[in-house]
Amino acid sequence: MTRQDLLLIRHAITDMNGTLCGQSNPPLNAMGRAQANALAHQLESWKVRRLYASDLQRAVQTAQYLGKRWGIPVEERSGLREISFGDWEGRSWAQIRADEPDIAVLETSSKLCAPGGETFEFFRNRVLQVLKDTIAECNGQLAAIVTHLGVIRVSLKELSSADCVWESWQRIDHCSVYRIRVDRMLVERPHS
Repeated sequence: MTRQDLLLIRHAITDMNGTLCGQSNPPLNAMGRAQANALAHQLESWKVRRLYASDLQRAVQTAQYLGKRWGIPVEERSGLREISFGDWEGRSWAQIRADEPDIAVLETSSKLCAPGGETFEFFRNRVLQVLKDTIAECNGQLAAIVTHLGVIRVSLKELSSADCVWESWQRIDHCSVYRIRVDRMLVERPHS
């Protein structure tokens, strides 16, 4: 079985930190640019051969710092976008919970969604499809994917091997890097 190593990297910080950013498209702020630059310096010696990013500014800008250090282009993928929170984008979970006391049902259902947003089921299937396509292109070369919190959570839950232990309660900070090994057969398995 062919195995693929991936670096999953969460984008650097924006001015929307602390709110549901979803598919809103803010750029990195000054702190975010400093974070991305520091991350690129930290990972400079890694032998990454392919670099992918969500097409949203915060991911692309973070990836550009890495691509410059590695001497490779950034390949943008809209499928790597965060889940759409629709009308809730720009609001905090605390604000939403205050207005929607039954929100716990939404957080545990794959079929429900924020008003005007994506269902988790649709989001999960979108992410898994783009990861499947990306892995096929990498042909075993070390690849990095700069993306969003939700995409990383889905990836770690669905695709990582036993040597990468991650629990859903663990924090995924901005500029966090997770190196996972994916068995291509995991991407092919049927999903509920």
